[in-house]
Amino acid sequence: VEGSLLGHLYIGMNMVQAAYHETNCKDEDTLLRLLHIIAAHHGKPEWGAIVAPATLEAQLVHEIDMTDSRAYMFEDVIKETEPGTMSEKHPALGYVYV
Repeated sequence: VEGSLLGHLYIGMNMVQAAYHETNCKDEDTLLRLLHIIAAHHGKPEWGAIVAPATLEAQLVHEIDMTDSRAYMFEDVIKETEPGTMSEKHPALGYVYV
């Protein structure tokens, strides 16, 4: 319920902030960079990001998240397609050969 009501970006950012305060860490730059990575990992606001990636690390995490998302889409198409045939056209992937 919490994830549906608040979203995983908000929850993840709160988890990082809580861990930061529990450890009495004083490295505010690292905290800010970690929070930015979470806030930006969807890449664009229209894709659910709070902000666009503005650091190399945030861009890399975004690209990894995109790769994971595409792999999941491929897995779904593969499950629904007979081996040796082309899939129906997928909105993000186009046609997939299985």
